[in-house]
Amino acid sequence: MRCNRPIFLAVFLFLAATWAVAGERPLYVGVFPRYAESKTQEMFAPIAGYLGKRLGRPVELLTAPDFPAFWQMIEQDRLDLVHLNQYHYLKAHKLLGYRAILKNEEDGRDRIRAVILVKADSPITRADDLKGRKILFGGGRGAMVSYIMARDILQRQGLQPGDYLEAFSNTPVGAARDMFFGRVMPQVWATPS
Repeated sequence: MRCNRPIFLAVFLFLAATWAVAGERPLYVGVFPRYAESKTQEMFAPIAGYLGKRLGRPVELLTAPDFPAFWQMIEQDRLDLVHLNQYHYLKAHKLLGYRAILKNEEDGRDRIRAVILVKADSPITRADDLKGRKILFGGGRGAMVSYIMARDILQRQGLQPGDYLEAFSNTPVGAARDMFFGRVMPQVWATPS
């Protein structure tokens, strides 16, 4: 299935001029599930309201509890605009013909970064100390920042896959929470900064 709808990487500002189309059917906007559905709805409601006013039509935010459910909405062609991370934009572009029209800026920054965190009392002080240790990544192997970019950090520091053990939590926030509450016992976790 191919689609020529724009994919959204970012804040939906200045989009109204592109789609000055009135109609009964809502404009369906899908937002990548980085946060709980309720928080995502709260964060993006102002943007949906802005778009609705500028377009003169209803705008409905569609969220999902996890990434597989969200990707299914994309594959089923249920969304008119999509807010994605960079990796999943490339995947949607290649597989479904989506195209980027804007990029995201959050907290005044348009760059993303990953970090590798250890507990304050950890004996780990440098990358070599991670050899043979378990690292908890949030979001799975397709998570742009907390897996793909975090692994890149490790490789740039000389650690190759297999030098450490991988464990996964559902989300980057979940990884930090699981570590804090002792639900899993890796020594390190990776998350966006």
